[in-house]
Amino acid sequence: MENEKVIKDMIETSEERFKKNGNLGDFWRVMQYLVRSNILIEDGDYKVICKDKIIHRYYEHGEWLAKEKLFDQPCRLLYLNTARVHSLYKAHCLILTGQKPMPASTLKFYLTNPGTPELVCETKKESFQKIDPSTGKQECNELGVKKRTSTSALIFEMEKTGLQLGTSFD
Repeated sequence: MENEKVIKDMIETSEERFKKNGNLGDFWRVMQYLVRSNILIEDGDYKVICKDKIIHRYYEHGEWLAKEKLFDQPCRLLYLNTARVHSLYKAHCLILTGQKPMPASTLKFYLTNPGTPELVCETKKESFQKIDPSTGKQECNELGVKKRTSTSALIFEMEKTGLQLGTSFD
């Protein structure tokens, strides 16, 4: 019984810290700045899609699984390519906010914490354009065919992030 109280207190304390943490708000402001400055590339670093259901792909116990998540009505969803977003956030946070950016592990904790109201889920094998970091443009093979990559993505409800981005419809 005493262990349950300690665990409950720890959860409540971490939730309070999470609510008071202004850095996550700064994260969304930096993301908006990066989009408006054409540093974050649509369909390469992020994409916004209106859907009434998503497929949550994840790796568990040595196998790939997929679970369908249904929404009551079509919902605008933000898919963030986790491979590039943190490095771009870290590089530009000081420019916009003048604050020290959160470490990658802390940012990932805040973004993927079950208490994060914006988060729908983290998914694997999401398709994005393959972006050349030096040019910021989509890579092509020798035949001129544009390359794509399959990577992890964090999926958020757009309205809860406060971001102003376009929408693609499925």
